[in-house]
Amino acid sequence: MIAIITGATAGLGRCFVDLVMQDHPSIIIWAIGHQKKHLQALKEAYPNHIIPLCFDLTKQKELERFQVLLSIKKPKVKYCIQCAGIGLIGPFCDTTTNDQCNMIDLNVKATTAITHMVLPYMITTSKSHMIQISSAAAFFPQANFSVYAATKAYVNSFSLALAKEIKHRNIWVTIVCPGPMQTSFFDHAQKYQKMANYKKRFMSQPQTIAWYAWKCSKRKKKVVVCGKGMKGLYWLSQVCPTILIRKILGY
Repeated sequence: MIAIITGATAGLGRCFVDLVMQDHPSIIIWAIGHQKKHLQALKEAYPNHIIPLCFDLTKQKELERFQVLLSIKKPKVKYCIQCAGIGLIGPFCDTTTNDQCNMIDLNVKATTAITHMVLPYMITTSKSHMIQISSAAAFFPQANFSVYAATKAYVNSFSLALAKEIKHRNIWVTIVCPGPMQTSFFDHAQKYQKMANYKKRFMSQPQTIAWYAWKCSKRKKKVVVCGKGMKGLYWLSQVCPTILIRKILGY
């Protein structure tokens, strides 16, 4: 029995490694990341349980390598937790095409590809779980965060539909929608522009978010929104007509 965790070397992914190991001391974790030194550190923390996989998931050839590995090993997957993701703050026209497309490649293409590749190997005789890390940014269009918010809206829509499709197979899907967290995410996200000061008020710790999401996933919650402020935004997105939201936001 294995767990597959993307973005496993930092932030939420690293926290989920610890949580999975606490609940399943004998499990093997396929830890996916793109920096070898961080993967090695993770391997040293759990020497008998981590299989480090150095893949750049924005690259098609790397996704194909992962698919080949699955076909060779034919693992029995209990958990697939997709934490890998990148964002960019700033006006769309002031960023590069490559940066924006890399965000789509990781947040949308890789998430879709890995989900599709892993599903045939997920255990259906017991309750297996797929956890997709989305964002509260998915609830509304966001100027100066436009592509990131759109990619996370995709994750929400795709994952909700998938949950209905595969429920009969005893595979559960949980979507996690946190607000801003104190992780290395913003080292890259602020490449063009700093985060708005008001968002700093909603900063949370990844350990807190991961623990809450893990607890909720055990209760088979489909959507986990983390933090009172983010829950308020989610409620607003669900009850307000789209045309009213657009007028409020000026779109």
